[in-house]
Amino acid sequence: MTEGDTGEEMVLDTASHLHLKILRDEIDHLKTLIRDHDTGHIHTTINTLEWRVKCIKGLYKHHPEVCATTLSRSD
Repeated sequence: MTEGDTGEEMVLDTASHLHLKILRDEIDHLKTLIRDHDTGHIHTTINTLEWRVKCIKGLYKHHPEVCATTLSRSD
């Protein structure tokens, strides 16, 4: 747990659960692409997606204004 985390998760709706599953699947896939060199961009992407998972789960409390938990849709 990082500074600002409380360890308490929000109650999530079905769309949020699906969003989290997709993010976790992508993180898992990206981890298979890491090599000894020239994959710093993949590490950065993994860290960003892991931060996003924390935001959606309500675990990142340090700067809540940067964690918009809803997806904007342009219908």
